[in-house]
Amino acid sequence: MSGYRFSLQKYEGMKTRFTCPSCENAKRFTRYIDNETKTIIHKDVGRCDRVDGCGYHYPPRDFFKDNDIKIEQSNWGAAKILRKTSNCKTPSQINYSDVRKCISGLDKSSLVQFLYKKLGKEKTAPTLSNYLLGQFYYWDNINPVFWQIDVNDKVRTGKFMKYNSINGKRIRKPRRFINWMHTVLNYEDYNLVQCLYGEHLLNRYPQKVVGIVESEKTAIIASIFNDDFLWLATGGKSNMKSKMFEVLSERKVCLFPDINSYDEWCLRADELSSIIPDIKVSDLLEKEASEREREEGQDLADFLIRGII
Repeated sequence: MSGYRFSLQKYEGMKTRFTCPSCENAKRFTRYIDNETKTIIHKDVGRCDRVDGCGYHYPPRDFFKDNDIKIEQSNWGAAKILRKTSNCKTPSQINYSDVRKCISGLDKSSLVQFLYKKLGKEKTAPTLSNYLLGQFYYWDNINPVFWQIDVNDKVRTGKFMKYNSINGKRIRKPRRFINWMHTVLNYEDYNLVQCLYGEHLLNRYPQKVVGIVESEKTAIIASIFNDDFLWLATGGKSNMKSKMFEVLSERKVCLFPDINSYDEWCLRADELSSIIPDIKVSDLLEKEASEREREEGQDLADFLIRGII
């Protein structure tokens, strides 16, 4: 692997093998490292050695693409990071005409099929309309599109992922299934600056306490069950940045971390308190979760749905 900028970490004892972020088996995960800096790229960038039992593989190439990090590469061995898109630039946006093309016939979407079966169409459809959930055919599947629309009604992008229509879970094997609408629609020179999922609803519900979860799916499900909060999603732990939360500076905010993320989100809440004076972290799941639920890394949506199954 000599000469390659990024490679899987060489085995130097079990200290160089970690818990897989997908199957959560200990000491089965090998991380990618940057051979110039001798540091890991990200804790989730790597490969599980349980090829048949798990198959998780998140290479640097996909990580850079998911996080809008531009790279130059005549070949992978000579890869060089050029820049990361600056949030100081004007965010690009997707035309509403492209959004409208993707928000009809939602009954065919894998995630919506699951939600209709578990919660009923009458109960679910108004929430899907509120969030402008879309759909897009890709990977031989009709996938839900989570449009990121900011407080000024500008469509920053749409993220789509592959879901199982039977259990409503993300499909992560044999690889991560995640992509962006600005990419597949061939928008050129796109400056992606993400916003909170559901942010466009802030002006519609100015008095509601804002509930923050990680997953877009969880925000939708929580909204169906609990109308007291306005539910928004970060779309990933890496998105819990101050810039994204500035829009909530005058709102009451409560963070609802996934199981096993409580301590990390408490630290983030402390950091965000300079921007959002009225912010707290819910310990609901931390108190209620069983050992099995902790091992599975369940979130608020799992608890809410299990209550009616």
